[in-house]
Amino acid sequence: MEVVAITRVAGFVPGSGEERVFQPFYSFAPRPSADDRKRVFYKVRLRPALVGDGSETWMSFVDPAEAQAIPTAETIRVRLLCSNRRLPESLAPGDLRDRTTSTPAGLVVKDITRFTQPIAAPLAGDLSWRLVTHMALNFLPLASLDTLRALLKLYDVRSLQDAGAARRLEQRLAAIESADARPDEWLLKGHPVRGQAIEIGLRDRQFGDAGDVQLFGSVLDVFFSMFASLNSHTRLLVRGLDSGEVFRWPPRHGTQILQ
Repeated sequence: MEVVAITRVAGFVPGSGEERVFQPFYSFAPRPSADDRKRVFYKVRLRPALVGDGSETWMSFVDPAEAQAIPTAETIRVRLLCSNRRLPESLAPGDLRDRTTSTPAGLVVKDITRFTQPIAAPLAGDLSWRLVTHMALNFLPLASLDTLRALLKLYDVRSLQDAGAARRLEQRLAAIESADARPDEWLLKGHPVRGQAIEIGLRDRQFGDAGDVQLFGSVLDVFFSMFASLNSHTRLLVRGLDSGEVFRWPPRHGTQILQ
């Protein structure tokens, strides 16, 4: 078993039975005021597993200054989201057939494909520093060919652990030959909305087929839209340099498609 996430940490105050919920130290929750410096948070760290290639989760309690703290709660209750790590890899298609008490009547349960391989959390190398650098990006460097390749490589964590995935990633990155961004205006309910039109040129012969290019572009479309500023949008066009085929996506702001 491996801990994927800690979803809730709570404790019970001695003598009262009152439940006290602890917030994660690294969160966007408001920090305590000057008269509430005794508040306690929980902090999570990942370490390489002693057995296997997964990770182990360590939790501690700290004060607002990140110094070690001991909560006044007598009993701590932790709610976890866990996985079976590599155990599902031993299951073949059709092995999962058992129904549970929550399975609707008449529903057939069956796994139709093999489970994908788990990816261990990257705990070594300069990945953390690359992520910090990435947080300062905006559209101008994002449309740069070298920056785009570096970002796609950064987010493909599987390529850091799988040689085959690394080769496929390098092939796709080499297929991207141009990336350009220019100002774009789009009428939304009669009002002009400014944003960025992004055009990617790639060698589509290095992809499996047109569907593979479409899927790759759809991922890029969502990726670019996450960087759209307030009251802005992105509109992506991918041009196949070998076939001449053009793939277009509607203007998007984050998860919202502008129509």
